[in-house]
Amino acid sequence: IDLYLTLTEAFASDLFRRQKRGQSSGDIIQQIRVGGKSLDTLIIYDNKSANTVTKKDIEKAKKYQKIHGTNYVIIVSANLPKNTVPNGLYGNREGILLVHPSIVTEVAKQIRSGIIDVSKLSMGKEDQKSKQAKLYQYVMSAEFSMIIEDITSINEKLYSLQTKEEKDHSTL
Repeated sequence: IDLYLTLTEAFASDLFRRQKRGQSSGDIIQQIRVGGKSLDTLIIYDNKSANTVTKKDIEKAKKYQKIHGTNYVIIVSANLPKNTVPNGLYGNREGILLVHPSIVTEVAKQIRSGIIDVSKLSMGKEDQKSKQAKLYQYVMSAEFSMIIEDITSINEKLYSLQTKEEKDHSTL
Protein backbone atom coordinates (compact mmCIF):
# COMPACT_ATOMS: atom_id res chain seq x y z
CA ILE A 1 0.00 0.00 0.00
CA ASP A 2 1.01 3.63 -0.43
CA LEU A 3 1.44 4.55 3.24
CA TYR A 4 1.43 8.32 2.66
CA LEU A 5 -1.80 8.19 0.66
CA THR A 6 -3.48 5.88 3.17
CA LEU A 7 -2.60 8.10 6.13
CA THR A 8 -3.53 11.39 4.45
CA GLU A 9 -6.93 9.95 3.48
CA ALA A 10 -7.57 8.57 6.98
CA PHE A 11 -6.50 11.78 8.77
CA ALA A 12 -7.36 14.56 6.33
CA SER A 13 -7.20 17.34 8.93
CA ASP A 14 -3.66 16.47 10.07
CA LEU A 15 -0.42 17.75 8.56
CA PHE A 16 1.91 15.23 6.92
CA ARG A 17 5.49 15.71 5.79
CA ARG A 18 7.66 13.30 3.86
CA GLN A 19 11.30 12.77 4.65
CA LYS A 20 13.70 14.96 2.72
CA ARG A 21 16.77 13.34 1.24
CA GLY A 22 19.84 13.53 3.45
CA GLN A 23 17.90 14.02 6.69
CA SER A 24 17.85 11.51 9.49
CA SER A 25 14.12 11.13 9.97
CA GLY A 26 11.25 8.72 9.55
CA ASP A 27 9.64 8.45 6.12
CA ILE A 28 6.43 10.25 7.17
CA ILE A 29 5.84 12.73 9.98
CA GLN A 30 2.26 13.28 11.20
CA GLN A 31 1.33 16.41 13.14
CA ILE A 32 -2.13 16.15 14.66
CA ARG A 33 -4.51 19.07 14.20
CA VAL A 34 -7.58 19.49 16.39
CA GLY A 35 -9.92 22.45 16.19
CA GLY A 36 -7.52 24.38 13.97
CA LYS A 37 -4.62 23.94 16.41
CA SER A 38 -1.55 21.79 15.81
CA LEU A 39 -0.44 19.60 18.69
CA ASP A 40 3.23 19.30 19.60
CA THR A 41 3.36 15.51 19.81
CA LEU A 42 4.25 13.90 16.48
CA ILE A 43 3.75 10.40 15.11
CA ILE A 44 6.66 9.16 12.98
CA TYR A 45 6.29 6.36 10.43
CA ASP A 46 9.21 4.41 8.99
CA ASN A 47 8.10 2.36 5.99
CA LYS A 48 10.22 -0.80 5.49
CA SER A 49 10.00 -3.02 2.44
CA ALA A 50 12.97 -5.26 3.34
CA ASN A 51 12.60 -8.95 4.19
CA THR A 52 12.59 -8.23 7.93
CA VAL A 53 13.03 -5.46 10.48
CA THR A 54 16.61 -5.50 11.76
CA LYS A 55 18.29 -4.33 14.95
CA LYS A 56 19.69 -1.42 12.94
CA ASP A 57 16.16 -0.35 11.96
CA ILE A 58 15.18 -0.32 15.66
CA GLU A 59 18.26 1.78 16.52
CA LYS A 60 17.36 4.28 13.77
CA ALA A 61 13.80 4.47 15.07
CA LYS A 62 15.11 5.22 18.58
CA LYS A 63 17.15 8.08 17.09
CA TYR A 64 13.97 9.40 15.45
CA GLN A 65 12.35 9.45 18.89
CA LYS A 66 15.12 11.72 20.18
CA ILE A 67 15.25 13.89 17.05
CA HIS A 68 11.51 14.58 17.03
CA GLY A 69 10.91 14.43 20.79
CA THR A 70 8.17 11.81 20.58
CA ASN A 71 7.63 8.27 21.81
CA TYR A 72 5.44 7.42 18.84
CA VAL A 73 7.65 5.91 16.16
CA ILE A 74 6.02 3.20 14.09
CA ILE A 75 7.87 0.87 11.77
CA VAL A 76 5.44 -0.26 9.08
CA SER A 77 6.38 -3.48 7.32
CA ALA A 78 4.64 -6.43 5.70
CA ASN A 79 7.58 -8.62 6.85
CA LEU A 80 7.64 -8.29 10.62
CA PRO A 81 9.99 -10.52 12.66
CA LYS A 82 8.22 -13.64 13.93
CA ASN A 83 9.98 -13.65 17.30
CA THR A 84 8.79 -10.09 18.16
CA VAL A 85 5.46 -10.15 16.32
CA PRO A 86 4.11 -13.71 16.51
CA ASN A 87 0.68 -12.72 15.17
CA GLY A 88 2.29 -10.97 12.18
CA LEU A 89 0.28 -7.78 12.68
CA TYR A 90 1.39 -5.80 15.71
CA GLY A 91 4.22 -5.82 18.21
CA ASN A 92 6.65 -3.78 20.23
CA ARG A 93 10.42 -4.02 20.21
CA GLU A 94 12.44 -1.87 22.60
CA GLY A 95 9.70 0.78 22.70
CA ILE A 96 9.24 0.92 18.93
CA LEU A 97 5.91 -0.19 17.49
CA LEU A 98 6.03 -2.73 14.67
CA VAL A 99 2.85 -2.68 12.60
CA HIS A 100 1.62 -4.47 9.47
CA PRO A 101 0.40 -2.06 6.74
CA SER A 102 -3.09 -3.57 6.80
CA ILE A 103 -3.79 -2.23 10.33
CA VAL A 104 -1.58 0.87 10.46
CA THR A 105 -4.51 3.32 10.22
CA GLU A 106 -6.34 1.63 13.12
CA VAL A 107 -3.21 1.70 15.29
CA ALA A 108 -2.63 5.34 14.35
CA LYS A 109 -6.26 6.19 15.24
CA GLN A 110 -5.76 4.77 18.74
CA ILE A 111 -2.47 6.59 19.26
CA ARG A 112 -3.92 9.80 17.84
CA SER A 113 -6.96 9.71 20.16
CA GLY A 114 -4.68 9.11 23.15
CA ILE A 115 -2.48 12.07 22.21
CA ILE A 116 -5.58 14.28 21.81
CA ASP A 117 -6.93 13.20 25.22
CA VAL A 118 -3.62 13.92 26.95
CA SER A 119 -3.40 17.25 25.15
CA LYS A 120 -6.89 18.24 26.33
CA LEU A 121 -5.99 17.39 29.92
CA SER A 122 -2.77 19.40 29.81
CA MET A 123 -4.56 22.33 28.17
CA GLY A 124 -7.05 22.18 31.01
CA LYS A 125 -4.25 22.68 33.52
CA GLU A 126 -2.85 25.63 31.56
CA ASP A 127 -6.31 27.18 31.35
CA GLN A 128 -6.77 26.58 35.05
CA LYS A 129 -3.49 28.38 35.84
CA SER A 130 -4.40 31.34 33.64
CA LYS A 131 -7.84 31.56 35.30
CA GLN A 132 -6.21 31.41 38.73
CA ALA A 133 -3.85 34.21 37.72
CA LYS A 134 -6.74 36.35 36.45
CA LEU A 135 -8.71 35.71 39.63
CA TYR A 136 -5.71 36.65 41.79
CA GLN A 137 -5.24 39.87 39.80
CA TYR A 138 -8.92 40.72 40.25
CA VAL A 139 -8.85 40.04 44.01
CA MET A 140 -5.80 42.29 44.34
CA SER A 141 -7.27 45.07 42.18
CA ALA A 142 -8.62 48.43 43.38
CA GLU A 143 -12.00 47.62 41.83
CA PHE A 144 -12.41 44.55 44.05
CA SER A 145 -11.32 46.55 47.13
CA MET A 146 -13.97 49.21 46.44
CA ILE A 147 -16.68 46.57 46.01
CA ILE A 148 -15.69 44.89 49.30
CA GLU A 149 -15.67 48.28 51.08
CA ASP A 150 -19.18 49.04 49.72
CA ILE A 151 -20.45 45.65 50.87
CA THR A 152 -18.88 46.18 54.31
CA SER A 153 -20.44 49.63 54.58
CA ILE A 154 -23.88 48.31 53.62
CA ASN A 155 -23.51 45.43 56.08
CA GLU A 156 -22.61 47.87 58.91
CA LYS A 157 -25.66 50.05 58.10
CA LEU A 158 -27.93 47.01 58.09
CA TYR A 159 -26.45 45.85 61.39
CA SER A 160 -27.01 49.24 63.01
CA LEU A 161 -30.58 49.39 61.65
CA GLN A 162 -31.24 45.89 62.97
CA THR A 163 -29.84 46.80 66.38
CA LYS A 164 -31.91 50.02 66.50
CA GLU A 165 -35.06 48.13 65.47
CA GLU A 166 -34.51 45.49 68.18
CA LYS A 167 -33.96 48.26 70.73
CA ASP A 168 -37.12 50.08 69.60
CA HIS A 169 -39.09 46.86 69.68
CA SER A 170 -38.02 46.06 73.25
CA THR A 171 -38.80 49.64 74.32
CA LEU A 172 -42.26 49.38 72.85
